[in-house]
Amino acid sequence: MPIKRTALLLRCTQEEATAIRWAANRERRTISGFVLNAIEARIQSHKKLVASFPGWEERNAERSGESANATRRNIETPAVPARRNPVLPRK
Repeated sequence: MPIKRTALLLRCTQEEATAIRWAANRERRTISGFVLNAIEARIQSHKKLVASFPGWEERNAERSGESANATRRNIETPAVPARRNPVLPRK
């Protein structure tokens, strides 16, 4: 049975790409695993930041024209747990 995959295209400079490869290798992760873990960490820190400002959701919703419930749903969506991916040898 074929494995279902999803592609995510990221644009970065050559220096950023080198830094990502180096950091992923240092953590013994694939580049995909490293990027997903970094995104998850940013989402968690954003959730903590939002939680530290009571009423932020309502004020932000007023500015954007959304309801506060729609904003809360976007912030509270369950995140994909970080996986430890083995580093695969290059072919």
